[in-house]
Amino acid sequence: MKAKPSRSFVTWESEKFGRIMLCRDTQWRSFVWFGTYGGCLKIYRAKGWAERAAAKLRTEVPSSDIIAVRTVYDGETINNNGTITKYNNNV
Repeated sequence: MKAKPSRSFVTWESEKFGRIMLCRDTQWRSFVWFGTYGGCLKIYRAKGWAERAAAKLRTEVPSSDIIAVRTVYDGETINNNGTITKYNNNV
């Protein structure tokens, strides 16, 4: 059984830009920071809020592009480029 989702974030995958992520200042960035200022990744505590934001944003992008919600579970981390990796605490 998979752990409960702990955080979610919204990504936009397009042929033109690759994978870009929604930041707190509503800008899309391919490389993000973490924290409280505007250029940081917008992280949602509940997956439902991220789904609502993604549904709203889907009307603003071309139909060939994909707006997706990515979820980070307990024991996983997010890299600055949006890659989710399993955290290994045995190191």
